[in-house]
Amino acid sequence: MEITWKKNKDKIAEWEEQSQTVYFTSLRNRGLLNKETGSLTIFNLEKNDAGTYTLEYLPIDEKNAVLTFMLTVLDPPSEPTISCNISGDNLMLTCAADFKKPLTYSWKFSSMTDYEQQQDVVILRKKADASEKATCFIKVSQTEKSSEFSLAECFPGDRYHRRRDGLFVAFGLVIVAVVIVFLYKKVRHRSKTGRPKSSLQKHSSGEEEPILNTRSQEQSNSGMR
Repeated sequence: MEITWKKNKDKIAEWEEQSQTVYFTSLRNRGLLNKETGSLTIFNLEKNDAGTYTLEYLPIDEKNAVLTFMLTVLDPPSEPTISCNISGDNLMLTCAADFKKPLTYSWKFSSMTDYEQQQDVVILRKKADASEKATCFIKVSQTEKSSEFSLAECFPGDRYHRRRDGLFVAFGLVIVAVVIVFLYKKVRHRSKTGRPKSSLQKHSSGEEEPILNTRSQEQSNSGMR
């Protein structure tokens, strides 16, 4: 029949049967009172909302009841960070965030399905695929945040060797390309310069006669002798 909420003994919300809810002070436009359950929702929570809240209500049987709540307002948790540690045959992923209270942790992998929903996840190293993506979720109350991590970060040495091998392959391809271009130009140059050019002498009659060089004539004469 009646519902009254107080913060540190000051009224902040009040409702009486067959009337509208009245909100006081800072809860105007930020509070919502449920007339059926008596619950009070505070939107856009602020630091100064922390304090002692009391719910006083008069049920149908007209026996007053009082409930007390302690509200603590904390800064939201930081973005989670994921670290990797290899120990023997196991690979352990750890999700962490900066927060003063306990957090709820959960994981999601791109292809793996056999893992536990807790802050640390242990994976057999032989089953760890460098292409696997892991996402860690943290949750407290109505706040949830997440971060993604690639298992390739757990094997920096392997990544270095793959990069080095890739550079070697690229360097080798460049050398092969240079050699091919060099040989192509050389063959082309020989094809242009290897053909002897004949000279033509024009007679007074207008007919042209090829002229051989002196060395060719001498070789021809010596052959005839």
